[in-house]
Formats: sequence, structure tokens, C-alpha cells
Amino acid sequence: MKATISFALSIVEDCAKRFEVSGLPNRGESALLMRTPVTWNMSKRYLGVASHKYYGTMITLSKPIFSLDSNFHHFEDTVRHECAHIVAGVNEGHSCKWKCLCTVFGAKPNRLVDLSSGFTYPEMRYKYRCACGAEHLISRIKHRRLQDMVTSYLCDRCKAPVKPAAYSGQGNALGA
Repeated sequence: MKATISFALSIVEDCAKRFEVSGLPNRGESALLMRTPVTWNMSKRYLGVASHKYYGTMITLSKPIFSLDSNFHHFEDTVRHECAHIVAGVNEGHSCKWKCLCTVFGAKPNRLVDLSSGFTYPEMRYKYRCACGAEHLISRIKHRRLQDMVTSYLCDRCKAPVKPAAYSGQGNALGA
């Protein structure tokens, strides 16, 4: 099974059903969950985010992180974690109320993912070019050093310094 929006929506639906039968006071929270859309974002720092906006609620999940097969086993728990945030409310954070809801929804009531459980972050690379036109993929750390002018990197072929590739409108960072 793959991490898909339809799979995430089925998890959200399951959380709404679990909330209805939990015996907790229900002031429309299960209906709110059923109306909550799930979308992808390109974040490489967060697995998921639950947002409460003036127009409603939304769950966004990291496409770069969940496109890696090694991270799939965190997908369901992340969706359930974010559902608990939606039901708990705007200012609850990782409170006791949120932890209780995580338990009801079948999620681990942890704020952060356990990195010892085989979780891998996607490696971030930046496109650079040199005078001979060769493309260089630079790590985040080397990119930051180049931006801060702490160091310079030379092309192995032409020995010219590498420069950031032209801005394409999509950003310069790539998931490798």
C-alpha cells in the first residue's frame, strides 16, 4: 500500500467513527473531521500539519517524506496524530486532551517521530552550474556555506566556481 490522499481520507473517516463511539462529548467534532481536506506539501521538516483557518480545517502531509517507502509505516500514525489536533482545538498543542484523543484514534501520543524506528529524511540537494555548463547537485550544508560566502566550490572539469542554477520559479531545492 502507498501513502495516498484517498488512504489518508479513509484514516480520517476511521478517526471520526472512533470519536463517535468513544463516549467523549461530541459537539460536531466528528462532522468537522469528515469535512477536513487532506493535501500534500513539499515540507522536508514536518511529517504533517493540522491547520485551523477562518475557512475551516486542513491536514497537510509531507510528500517528500512519505514518497520514501521506508517512511510508509509512519503515515497512518501521522494522519491520526493530526486528526487529534483538529478535534482537540486550536490552542491545545500536545496537551493532555490531545494525548487522550490520540489514544482514542489509535495514534501514539508522541510529539516527535522515533528516529530509531527506521525513519529517513529525504536528502535535500541544490542545483548549481559552472562555466562549462555542468550541473552540480550540492548538499544543504555546502549550499548554506556558499550562500554565507564561507567557502567556494570549483568544478572538477573546468575548475571554475559553481553558481546557483537559474531560478525556475519552482525553487532551487530538489529531493534526491
